Amino acid sequence: MTGFERWVLWTSAAATTLTGVVYLWMRYFMEPVEQFAAVNHPLQPLVLKAHILVSPLLVFALGMISVRHVWNYFANGKLRGRLSGIVTASIAAVMIVTGYLIQAVTAEGVLRVIAYVHIAVGIVFAIGFVMHMRGLGEEPTES
Repeated sequence: MTGFERWVLWTSAAATTLTGVVYLWMRYFMEPVEQFAAVNHPLQPLVLKAHILVSPLLVFALGMISVRHVWNYFANGKLRGRLSGIVTASIAAVMIVTGYLIQAVTAEGVLRVIAYVHIAVGIVFAIGFVMHMRGLGEEPTES
C-alpha cells in the first residue's frame, strides 16, 4: 500500500467513524431539549449529513486498496493473512450495503433492523481496522 493510499484510508475511516459515533450518540443517547423536538441535538442533522458525505470516501479508499492489497492475498493463495484484515474486509461489504439501505428503505421495522446491523458492523469494522493497521490480530504462521 502506498503512502497516499494509507493516508486516504486512515483519514476517510477516521472521519466516517467519528461522524458515525457522534451521530449514534446524538440519536440514541441524548434526550431532546424540547418535548416535541424532531432531533435530540441541533447539530444532529449536520452530523448525519457529514457522515453521509464522508462515507463514500471510505468506500473509495477501500476500493482503491482492494486490488493491490486485499485481492492480492486471495488471488495468490496467501490465505494466512492476519485475522483482523480478513474480518475487516469481510465486514466492510455488510457495512456499505446497510449504509445504502438505510437511505433507501422506508418500512420502519425493516429500517430499524438495518440500522442496528449497520451500527454493529460499523463498530466491528472500526475496531478491526485499527487492530489491522496496528498489526494486531495475527494468525500463527504454519511451518
